[in-house]
Amino acid sequence: MDLKKCEEQAYAFATVIKENQDELVDVMLEYEPYEAVIDQVTRSISCLEDIRAEFEDFDFELNKYATFLPVNLPLYSIVLFALIPSLYSKQVFARPPKASEETVKKIVSIIGSHISLEKITIASFSRADFLDRISDSDVVCFTGTHKNALNVRKKLQKKTIFLFNGAGINPLVVTSSAEIDLAVKKAVNVKCFNSGQDCAGPDAILVHSSLKDEFVRKLKEEVSLITVSSNYKDNRDARVGPLMDPEGTSRTGKFLEKFRMFLEYGGEIDYRQSIVFPTILVSRIDEYCNYTELFSPLWFVHEFSTESELNDYFSHDTYINHCMYASIFGSDVFDSSIIGKSIILENQSIHDVEDGNLEYGGYGSMASSISYDKKTIVKPILLSHDISEAFADRLTSFGGRKKTC
Repeated sequence: MDLKKCEEQAYAFATVIKENQDELVDVMLEYEPYEAVIDQVTRSISCLEDIRAEFEDFDFELNKYATFLPVNLPLYSIVLFALIPSLYSKQVFARPPKASEETVKKIVSIIGSHISLEKITIASFSRADFLDRISDSDVVCFTGTHKNALNVRKKLQKKTIFLFNGAGINPLVVTSSAEIDLAVKKAVNVKCFNSGQDCAGPDAILVHSSLKDEFVRKLKEEVSLITVSSNYKDNRDARVGPLMDPEGTSRTGKFLEKFRMFLEYGGEIDYRQSIVFPTILVSRIDEYCNYTELFSPLWFVHEFSTESELNDYFSHDTYINHCMYASIFGSDVFDSSIIGKSIILENQSIHDVEDGNLEYGGYGSMASSISYDKKTIVKPILLSHDISEAFADRLTSFGGRKKTC
């Protein structure tokens, strides 16, 4: 693979995004809040301009690559899962979910009107039809639930390298020595981002009993300042608005009905406009521990007192299976083995460290993995790196000859 040519092409993609930022932003504001839109633009440009280090050890060209795009962050998803793979693939097939299909097509149309995207096909057909067309791909990347990933994997040919991006619980742990204002700020920002529709959002916030009352009070103060709007174009300050998937509104409603006894703030849902208003739930960790993905602006605070209670939370099978990141606030010394294989972030959230040129995911079987040749390796994923590693492994196993699939 010609590294210099790939780098030039990546820079060209970045330039197109920069020069057409206003038009791209206008399209994405039909779908997501301004904060999330600008974040995507910034991360997309940075990722494309820093591509060299990611590709230094990549020496393969794919004939056919396919991806199932996530429902959120359409521009960033197109960059990570379509534009960058097109640098090392002859054909790229991408299928967006129904909810984001029109937005994805508009973004691709804007970029494609300024630079050739002839390698990339945006598929509009059903998942079953898409699977029929891409079952012989060299590589398939799937973002979604573990259950759906297994079903997709069964339809692919044995030769296909399969990369899976799932979801984690990503709890925040606020210890007794935490700087409480920092912890509250990070909790608000990471959970409010994109109306709570981000796999990086924490589904549980574990707060030491000595700080619980103050943390909840300050969290309520900050959450009460969040602007909610049904129209992101007319209100760029809005951080919360319509959920992308109306079924998500219904799921959140059922969740709140079930756990209304823990309601501390909010709880309002506008089903007509599919808006879940910012909501805070509070429970003792021995009353209820949340492991459910809350794809909405809902903060679930659990009060804990002992290491034993933390150990019970992190040793639960559901947590282990979805193990990704854990943000630890404060300098309390406790047994790090309690958090198991979680990737520990000290006084940071995932948004502080996420980088499109680095691995992302976790060590839970339902968090992220790569599968090929009857192997499944559970680990954080970086497409170019893991594809390269898989082919290098195959070359070693079979004596190695060709570098083109």
